[in-house]
Amino acid sequence: TSRTISFPRISEILNCLVLCVMLLYQQIEPVGQMSIKTISDIKSLRQEISTSQDIIVKFGADWCMPCKAMAPIVEDIANTHNVNIVSVDIEGEGIEEILREYHVSSVPTFVKIRGGEKTASIVGTHSKGKLLEFITG
Repeated sequence: TSRTISFPRISEILNCLVLCVMLLYQQIEPVGQMSIKTISDIKSLRQEISTSQDIIVKFGADWCMPCKAMAPIVEDIANTHNVNIVSVDIEGEGIEEILREYHVSSVPTFVKIRGGEKTASIVGTHSKGKLLEFITG
């Protein structure tokens, strides 16, 4: 007889894994200098988008556990690859307009922008490989 795991049980396991990853990465110092720009207002974000040819915008929040779990992966990619990453706190001043414009309804959301236009987005927690595939693809 096979056993099935209910959805709430899987959710509990995933939450536990996220917390374990967070605890692990708190013990490891990132190598190199982090090249992620943090932006908290719409004017700065629009300026960054208009002056950058290719950019990855990471929408997140301080209270978001999946965002915190993704932080070490994003930092590692920023430190080891030539990627322009901008981190935007969804609770920043005037950010609601940009959230609607880029169809951001949950966090973390990563939006790829080329030449000022959104070309792709990905939502949720992902492995380093999956995130790199999104960024370079």
